[in-house]
Amino acid sequence: MFRNLETALQQYVRFSQEELTTFLARLQIINVSKQEVVLKKGQVCRALYFVNKGALKQVDDNETIINLFATNEWMMDIKSFTSQKATEYAVIAVDHCELFYLSVHDLHELIQMSPVFFQLGKLMEAGHANFSYQNNRLSPEEKYELLLKEKPQYIQLFSSKTIASFLGIAPETLSRVRRKIIS
Repeated sequence: MFRNLETALQQYVRFSQEELTTFLARLQIINVSKQEVVLKKGQVCRALYFVNKGALKQVDDNETIINLFATNEWMMDIKSFTSQKATEYAVIAVDHCELFYLSVHDLHELIQMSPVFFQLGKLMEAGHANFSYQNNRLSPEEKYELLLKEKPQYIQLFSSKTIASFLGIAPETLSRVRRKIIS
């Protein structure tokens, strides 16, 4: 049941079996329906989620895609989670999802038990920030090529309109970029 999560955890930090067991014991499971809101704008993100199955999108008031999350990825509003202040965005399921989540309270308790858990949080934050940082400073072609390299599964999971919004380009530009790459 937790095989994908264990693999994802080990990408960041090497856990002892005891640490891994302690972490897994704190997890809760939630099933989310297609189009269900997981995190509403104005709420505080009080949990760290792992997408065991499914896909989600983080959107602003104009339905602009801020972030995308898919199977075997971590999902949270980084800014809200770390500051424990209201989020500016909503997170909505694109299809049926099974999520594992760890409350911020449980994460803090784990961090007090072992510094390994503190390292895990910092590495996940850096991973999210790095992709966003690169994404905002590239040409449309470079953005799409980076997406193909880093997150190829997104092309199958999300619509062209969603991908274009995520990359910060018009759908027509995405079509041109795809044609150019294919030819």
